[in-house]
Amino acid sequence: MCAQLEGAILQNANLRKSNLARTDLSSASLRRANLRGACLIGANLSHADLKFADLTGADLTGADLEGSRLNGTIFENATLTEANLRNADLREKRLVDVTLDRSNLTGCILWESQRTGWSIRGVVCDHVFWDRAGKERTEYTPGEFERLHSEGVRVELLYDGGISSAEISSLPFLLRHLEEAHEDCTLRFKSIEDAPSGARVTFIVDETGGADAYALKAKLEEEGRRCQAALRTLSHERQSKQQLEEEYTKLKERIFPLLLEVAERSLLPDGSKTFQAAILFSDLTGFSKLGDDDRAGTLGLLRGMLKPLLSRWNGDYPNMWGDALRVTFEDVNEALECACRVQAVVTSQGFTQRIGMDQGTITARFNATIDGMDIDGDAINMAARLEPLALPGEVLISENLRYHPDVNEERFDLTERTVKLKKAVGDLPADAEITCFVVALR
Repeated sequence: MCAQLEGAILQNANLRKSNLARTDLSSASLRRANLRGACLIGANLSHADLKFADLTGADLTGADLEGSRLNGTIFENATLTEANLRNADLREKRLVDVTLDRSNLTGCILWESQRTGWSIRGVVCDHVFWDRAGKERTEYTPGEFERLHSEGVRVELLYDGGISSAEISSLPFLLRHLEEAHEDCTLRFKSIEDAPSGARVTFIVDETGGADAYALKAKLEEEGRRCQAALRTLSHERQSKQQLEEEYTKLKERIFPLLLEVAERSLLPDGSKTFQAAILFSDLTGFSKLGDDDRAGTLGLLRGMLKPLLSRWNGDYPNMWGDALRVTFEDVNEALECACRVQAVVTSQGFTQRIGMDQGTITARFNATIDGMDIDGDAINMAARLEPLALPGEVLISENLRYHPDVNEERFDLTERTVKLKKAVGDLPADAEITCFVVALR
């Protein structure tokens, strides 16, 4: 049963976060009352005195405010969905971020009201008054008020702990990524604001491409959070790089000489060593068509995503030039699983790449050009030839790797395919047909 407080005197009352849902407060005096965060769903506030009342963050869904006195009332961040605001005096009202979806605004006075970020989806509005005196009537056809005065759907991303300068500089890339993920929509940057737990970044959807605006909002925010997490990982990796370089200098001076003495026992006479390994080659599709700024942003994001994956599955001798990656694995099952996981992560971020793999004897030796150990071997050449033969998004492996005795066939789906080499490799000429396998996780 609804509570009856009709005509009650509640001036200066502290009703913060009170549950007043469906309460009859008609003609009540709530002047200067603290109603921050209060639940007033379905409440009857018709003809109530709400002068200077604080309704910040209050939920007034379905509330009746017709005829109420609203001089100085604070509505910031309030929810007024389906509320009755007929003939309300909203002159100079701060309606920033207020939700007024499906509310009735017919007859309101909106002179000098602040409406940044308000939501007026599906409002009922036959006419309003934009002049101070509330005398000059402006009429609207159904849907016209929303079309003319809606700011558009907002896409919001929260940055816990605040937003760094590096993250601010990455926002143009994030915006382009969201537009590319949803080709028919158009977005623009709106603001960076303080939030209770950090910072809030807001984009506005100017064009939905015919999609449902709020379904699109949910998809964009979900995709934005994924991209945001990847960019944060990249930023963290960059910060860690300087620390690692300092530690590397210390290791070179004190510890590396001792390690080299131990390593020499396993080296061949010329300082090289051989071992058995699976080799992975990958390459992004369409990378060369990107502009300079897009290529730089894509590479940064890609490297930030791949580094923890390669570490998790014990990738060794990693080398990345441009968008191409080469890495070895001693364990063939870790190699196959890492390849499939890399494809999944890259695809989830809106990119496409090909992966080719082989297994065999690898030789590692010191390369004076790069001032470090480098690798070569027939397996590396074969993996490099298989990579462009894979379809976008595929992992294509050789017969040699497919039938390695350690491959756990219960973990992978292995589909046979015949391909034609584009370039010669080993004893095989160009155009030779070879049997390969497409691998996927079960």
